[in-house]
Amino acid sequence: HHHLPYLEFHAFEGTTVQAIRPRVPDRWSPEDQEAALARLFDQMLVLTGIAKPVLWLYTPMMWPVVQHVDAGAVVFDCMDELSAFDFAPPALLRHEAALMEAADLVTTGGWSLWEAKKSCHANIHAFPSSVDKAHFAAARARLPEPADQASLPGPRLGFYGVIDERLV
Repeated sequence: HHHLPYLEFHAFEGTTVQAIRPRVPDRWSPEDQEAALARLFDQMLVLTGIAKPVLWLYTPMMWPVVQHVDAGAVVFDCMDELSAFDFAPPALLRHEAALMEAADLVTTGGWSLWEAKKSCHANIHAFPSSVDKAHFAAARARLPEPADQASLPGPRLGFYGVIDERLV
């Protein structure tokens, strides 16, 4: 733990990709952390030379951190009804309304979420979860049956994704 906020840069070998992670002291108040994140975001833009970034947010809780930035576009990638989660922050709905107002584009993680949000934005699009069975089956067809699954009857289902309180 460091006593000051800082940016952590991680390069991916053999690429030009860098992960830039903001770090703020966990003992600071949420208000102080939010202010520090805004300063770190500004610092990152200066250090990287990025002007008019596309702000792509997955949570409305980051809107206060970046709302001051002169953005090329604002995208709200609304993949869950975050306000329905256990321990959702009280400010979430207020920040979501402000982000919806500012967003150039809103995407949703499914049709039911799109139905719930469609009246909140004029440029909203659903991206339902799905699996391209033919595509993935082609890759599987060339491989032998995994030894640990050979005795299991079909069909077999798998899960890849977030495990949270909704699966309990």
